[in-house]
Amino acid sequence: MSLPTSEQQSLIDTFDAEEYLDHVAYFLTGPFDSRYREGVLMNLKTASFMAKKVFAVQLDQGCCDLAGVFRPVEADEASLSEDF
Repeated sequence: MSLPTSEQQSLIDTFDAEEYLDHVAYFLTGPFDSRYREGVLMNLKTASFMAKKVFAVQLDQGCCDLAGVFRPVEADEASLSEDF
């Protein structure tokens, strides 16, 4: 994972949780219940803090082992035995 571009970094640095919530809340839940506003803002601010930490780390191609990907195969007679 490379470091974010300057444009992406600018977006990360200038994220405003309150402005974001004001713009998207209705589209996510319909009329937004103001009783949840402070909790949602706290979660958005936490996510922003975590994103800044994650995007601050530069990883090179060989630093991590990626998890395997499941690829289904056709069952054969041996795999269908009842000796499990």
